[in-house]
Amino acid sequence: SDAELAEKALVCLRGMYGADIPAPEEVVCTRWGSDPMARGAYTAPECLLDGVVLEDYEVLAEPVGASVYFAGEAASRQVGTIQGAFNSGIRAAEEVDRDAAA
Repeated sequence: SDAELAEKALVCLRGMYGADIPAPEEVVCTRWGSDPMARGAYTAPECLLDGVVLEDYEVLAEPVGASVYFAGEAASRQVGTIQGAFNSGIRAAEEVDRDAAA
């Protein structure tokens, strides 16, 4: 249950940072494995075909004209990571800003 997952996370956090960590006000647990729009998907480069290189992910990140922009861990050299998704979002936002100013 969501409550059980929240409790497990809280035990870990308190183990790392001390007993003063408060309980969360709200917990949202995603279930990507049963989400019909995601199905647990993330990029796994080791599962891709031979010959895939990091530059291929840069191609996925290229905007289409000045109206469609891509972000996410699959559009980053930091494939399969939250940091890659975050950084690609910053990059895409900068592209939108650049193109809007042009």
